Amino acid sequence: MRLYHVAAVGFLIALPALRAHAAWEYTEWGMTPEQVVNASHGSVKLLPPNEQQKNDEMKMITKVGGDYTDGDLHVHIKFGFSTLTDKLEMVGYEVTDPKQNDLLIAWLTKKYGPPAQKSGIETIGYHTYAWEQPDDIMLGITKGTAAFVMQSQLR
Repeated sequence: MRLYHVAAVGFLIALPALRAHAAWEYTEWGMTPEQVVNASHGSVKLLPPNEQQKNDEMKMITKVGGDYTDGDLHVHIKFGFSTLTDKLEMVGYEVTDPKQNDLLIAWLTKKYGPPAQKSGIETIGYHTYAWEQPDDIMLGITKGTAAFVMQSQLR
């Protein structure tokens, strides 16, 4: 019985560390732009300054971008880094063709399970899906346009 308690306590102590390692595909939260590029094995690159997008309010800048393919799913991807620490804090991606919107939903559901929340505004054809594990993930779809996802570390 005592061994069981030791193992249970060890697992509980390890939980925060396991959560911290969640991130998008080949990345981990806190990586530098160069580490993300290296981890991608050439599928993303450092963006030239004129292609970087800065958000002063969020204190974030996209410094890395490219494409990602998993089977039939094709997405454009950008990685957002803190302007204070230059560490990975957000990943944004969108399908390359609106016909892949349902495929993106299926891909996310296969990876993370059913969404924790779904909502929509039918009159304008806008829907959102949200996952809360292992990261904060929000998928937005407007009818006839490419679905997009914003994924960040749980806070």
